[in-house]
Amino acid sequence: MKTATQLQGGCLCGALRYRVSAEPFDSDYCHCSQCRKSTGAMAACWMDFKTEQVNWLKGTPKEFASSDTIRRGFCD
Repeated sequence: MKTATQLQGGCLCGALRYRVSAEPFDSDYCHCSQCRKSTGAMAACWMDFKTEQVNWLKGTPKEFASSDTIRRGFCD
């Protein structure tokens, strides 16, 4: 029997806290210049969830359009 997924997390400064209630529908790994700049690392890894699966417990992320097709979220 599979139990429901429930992951929690937030940003380092504490402005954002979230809980997700489902498995991610995708995960990604990228090393393009935009991902390197946004993370300050050699590569970026993340998981994708549907909007209705994310419950913001504290704060709301701001968004920045880093290209015509990509929006990056960040804390305030």
